[in-house]
Amino acid sequence: MTSKDGPVRGLLGHELHTELLAAQVTGFDEVFGTRLTWTLGFVRDKGKIAKGGIGGSAAWWSRRHGHACAYLTRRLDDHARAARIAAALGNDLTVVGD
Repeated sequence: MTSKDGPVRGLLGHELHTELLAAQVTGFDEVFGTRLTWTLGFVRDKGKIAKGGIGGSAAWWSRRHGHACAYLTRRLDDHARAARIAAALGNDLTVVGD
């Protein structure tokens, strides 16, 4: 996802890919109750670029391990199942502020 010569950049083009990963806003997020950095729709911290969805779905790019993962559920639930998958991969989906 973050590679300058990878497939995501190839699909989006240089300018949009750069904007996708760049900090668009950093500040206190009332929903998460901490200071966060948001890109174009994703939370970004030192360990990941991620997006959680309603019902327990989640997708993330591990900046630490260099892999991506997505978990999609067909029912409304919390993010506990996605968190277990992340933990098995050595990732932490905890929302971490700056």
